[in-house]
Amino acid sequence: MDTPRDSLRTQRLRLADRRVPLSTTRGRRHSIGLRRSTAPSAQSPPHAPPVPETPPPQAPLLVLPPTLQSPSSPNRRHSVPSTLSPKAPVDSPGRRRSAPALDDDDNTCVICFESPGGVRLEPCGHSLFCQACARKVRKCPLCRADMTSWQDGSTQCVFGTAVWL
Repeated sequence: MDTPRDSLRTQRLRLADRRVPLSTTRGRRHSIGLRRSTAPSAQSPPHAPPVPETPPPQAPLLVLPPTLQSPSSPNRRHSVPSTLSPKAPVDSPGRRRSAPALDDDDNTCVICFESPGGVRLEPCGHSLFCQACARKVRKCPLCRADMTSWQDGSTQCVFGTAVWL
């Protein structure tokens, strides 16, 4: 049977196994004993958080559109979807269709943003400019078409014609 002295001796041997050397000074080794309670309520918390059982949700994949030209066919032409059609579509080379009319709410000049717009440019038909800005430009700022004339209600200006005073 173990005596209290034997159990104390066994405890010291257990502690001696847990000693960690700190440093050596002139051949002496200093150590510190680590003590740990064996009571279940005094257990030390884990150092790392527990790993979840289920994996985290994956981020959605990014799907990129196909390239317009592949290396295998560099001269292949692709069509433009109808949602990306130009504002002034071309019927035939050199001739343009009129642009669709915009709402009356957009009545500000797209160049100076001050005067009311409404001057209609020919041949493209864009009408988002004031008279002062329409006099200064020779190409439509929206579609870059060469202007031949502009019209604002009863006023019309035709470029390239002689005006006799």
